Amino acid sequence: MLHLTLRQLRYFDALARHRHFGRAAAACAISQPALSEQIKELEGLLLKGAKAHGWHNDLWSAHRVAEVIRRRFGVEYHTEHVRKVIRRRLNWSSQKPQKKAKQRDAEKVDH
Repeated sequence: MLHLTLRQLRYFDALARHRHFGRAAAACAISQPALSEQIKELEGLLLKGAKAHGWHNDLWSAHRVAEVIRRRFGVEYHTEHVRKVIRRRLNWSSQKPQKKAKQRDAEKVDH
């Protein structure tokens, strides 16, 4: 298991606070690519889908993302902080799953 270091945790925290890769990198006194790589690693994990991480469907919630971060990196984040990272850094939007009518006629829908 790969654990998130204190330094990497500071990168994520700075990114959530500054909401800009360049400013967050400057605040951490690192180059922007180092910070970007940390976010890309998280995004790569999420792009595998929630099913790949043990859930019954592929819907991501802030709680589930926080759980993936905890499992993979050994760090716990509050779900609101995770929600900000998802929305602001990954540019992922919150979406409500669409429900299908139980009585619908599949042939009419396809045409």
